[in-house]
Amino acid sequence: SGFESNDVSPEEGYITGTIVSMSAYNTQYSNYDEIVLENGFKLFQVKVDSSISETPSVGDTVVCKGIYTLYYSTYEMKSGCKVMSLTHNTYDISYSVVDSTGTANATLATVSELDTSAQSGSTQTFTVTPAAGYKVKSVAVSGSPLTSSEGSYSFKVVGESNIVVTIV
Repeated sequence: SGFESNDVSPEEGYITGTIVSMSAYNTQYSNYDEIVLENGFKLFQVKVDSSISETPSVGDTVVCKGIYTLYYSTYEMKSGCKVMSLTHNTYDISYSVVDSTGTANATLATVSELDTSAQSGSTQTFTVTPAAGYKVKSVAVSGSPLTSSEGSYSFKVVGESNIVVTIV
C-alpha cells in the first residue's frame, strides 16, 4: 500500500490500498461519500472509472487518482477522486467446531458447502448439521454472530474469515 506523486502536479497523485470501510453508494451523486483504506488514507466523493464494471467492496485493493492533501497526519483525497483500478483479493476461510467450553471437537457437527478461500465482496453460504443429540448454540465469523436461515448461514467476505460453530 502506498502513496505516489506523479509529474503533473505535486498535488495530483495516486493512492493505493485495501478498503477497510466504505459508505453506501450515493445514487443522487453517483459516488461513494467516503472510503477508508487500511493505511489510514481517506477518500471522499469517490467515483469509479467507467472502464471498471465491478463494484468496490470492503477487502478490495484499489488504486485511486485525485488531488491529495495532508490533513493533520492523514492523507485525504477530496472530490474528483476516481477508482482507476480494482482488485478483488482472495482470503482464506477456516472453521472450527467447539463445545460449550470452547474446546475444539469436530465430531459434534458437520460444516458443509464452505469454500476454503473466496474473493472479497463475495457471499459465502454454508450449512451446519449437528451430530445426533446435539444442537447449534451459535455461529460466528471473525467474532460477529451469524443467524440461520433454514439451516444455512451466510456472510460477505471482507478479509480472512474464521468461523466458530458452538454446539451444545
